[in-house]
Amino acid sequence: MQVVLWSDERGISVLDAMVAAAILAVGLVSLSQLMLVAARVARDAEQLTSASTLAGQKLEELRGFAFFDTSDGVVSDERLAPSPADALERDTPGYVDYVDLHGNLLGAGADMNAAFVRRWSVTPVPEKPADAVVIQVRVVPAPVQNPDQARPLRAGEAWAATVRRRAQ
Repeated sequence: MQVVLWSDERGISVLDAMVAAAILAVGLVSLSQLMLVAARVARDAEQLTSASTLAGQKLEELRGFAFFDTSDGVVSDERLAPSPADALERDTPGYVDYVDLHGNLLGAGADMNAAFVRRWSVTPVPEKPADAVVIQVRVVPAPVQNPDQARPLRAGEAWAATVRRRAQ
């Protein structure tokens, strides 16, 4: 048996260590970027879920108001009165409310604790204006930079609509 006291193998060089460290650094930076993107997507998804839920709740609330004919005449809740044409784009009194992060209604006045602004419109159906209305609800994240500026649907917004026929 022969014992080797000296070998020509020297291990890794400084250059090998630097290349390995660079590869590791690039991998860690990429992983951290991926984590940031995943966190943003999760936040956006949570916001969209909340906005969709709030839109659905308001839509069901509006659908629950009286809108029917009786033998004495037509009965309609005043909250189903036709709205201004731009009620979904601007904060219109009677067609807007503010909601906090937990879904609690903050009222009709703008509030610093508001997480969402809910706007809705009630529009008579053109073919049968006395018999049916289109109810639309738009929920946008608050604070809105310029609430009077019309803009298309953006991330975190929800829009829901239904048609309500007058019951006989």
